[in-house]
Formats: sequence, structure tokens, C-alpha cells
Amino acid sequence: MFFTIFYNVRSPDLLANWMGGHFYQIGAWDQIYPADTITYSMLPPDGWMPYLQEQGYDGSVFPFIYPPLWAHVFGWLTTVTTYSTLSNIARAINPLLMGGMVILAWRSVGSTMSVALYTFIGLAILVSTYVGFIPIYQNQPQILVSFLIVLAIERSRHNAPFAAGMAMALAASIKLYPALFALFWLANGNRKAFGSFIISGLVLAGTSVWLAGWPLHRIFLQRPLHNIGIPPGWPFW
Repeated sequence: MFFTIFYNVRSPDLLANWMGGHFYQIGAWDQIYPADTITYSMLPPDGWMPYLQEQGYDGSVFPFIYPPLWAHVFGWLTTVTTYSTLSNIARAINPLLMGGMVILAWRSVGSTMSVALYTFIGLAILVSTYVGFIPIYQNQPQILVSFLIVLAIERSRHNAPFAAGMAMALAASIKLYPALFALFWLANGNRKAFGSFIISGLVLAGTSVWLAGWPLHRIFLQRPLHNIGIPPGWPFW
């Protein structure tokens, strides 16, 4: 249903990732992140609009704000597929992730309601509000982040702390704020889940630096980390 409804809808959030990957792949690292390191805006780097206009695109354009690891991943994707194909794949997968998130929530809370009814009600609430509709509409990576957070909570509550930590670390590698959830494990004495998060996070961070190089990470860390309210550059310099 979602695939049919949104088949011809542009996906500016997904496009931002694609564009970040495109300029990463061609080595134009100054065009991956916006140049302004003081304030956060929804404006992309200067070179994006001329390129997109040449491609015939005239919709909304958002900046790439994710860690360099994902610039590398999307850079690779630009070599093996097209943006149109990737958009269609995302339109098919994102509703499944959202449904899976509701099922994981059902498992986490131990609801006595049938999983079918719980999922139906959960999805109905999500798609009828901005919380669920906008991410589906724009193919937002936030859907995957939310799925991984709920998966981490569900695994933690079902005595699988190592999988929980890995899922939370992967979520934090996309957007930094899920790292804050891991602090609850530390506060609750769930050292296995927290330790798994730390180790997995270090592995992902090391992989990111290895694949994308430290100079691009320096550029990223100079950006205002608006998602969690950290001022530019702190505490890295």
C-alpha cells in the first residue's frame, strides 16, 4: 500500500544521503557537509543545486548530516545502483521496518493483546500522525534508527545483552543520540549490554575512520551536532 501511494513521491531525506555519497565517491569532500560550522541550517553545500538542476531535479534538497561511515556506504551505492532504484527499495523496506518496530514493542511490553491487533493499532496510529507519516513520506533514515533502538530494548529485555548493545551502537552510528539510551543500561547495572554497546561502537568508529579517513571525520566533528545539542568542536579540539 505504502509503495503504491508514495511511488512518485520525491524523498529529500534519502536524496541527501545519495548526494553525500555521490560527492564522497568523486572525491569532492568539501561538498559533502555544508560549509557553515557555526549554525545548523537545512541548506546543502553550494555545489548540490547546480548538479541536481542538471539532472532535472527541482524538489526540496536537504543537507547530508550523518557520520562519514555512511558517506562511504552511499558512495559505494552510487556505483552499484541508481537513485530511483534505491528509492523504490526504501519505499518497500521502510513500512516493513515500521511494522517490525511495532511487533518488537509488543514483545518488549509483554502485551496480552494479540500481535495482529497490536500491530494493526500501532501502525494505524503511526501512519495517521506526523510521527509516522512524514518519515515514510520522505524515506527518512530515522525509521531504521528507531527500529534499531526498539530492537535493542527488546533484546535487552529478553536476555540478549550483546545483541542489544550491537543494535544500539549501529543506531548511534547513524544518528548520535541513541548513545544516550545506552546510559540507562549503565545506570541499571546492565553491564553486558553497555559493554557490548561500547565495544560495537568502537568497532564501528574504527571502521568509519579506516574507510573514510580522519580528515573527513574532522570536518564532520566541526559541524554543529544539533541532534544532541553539543556545540561545534566540543570536546574534540
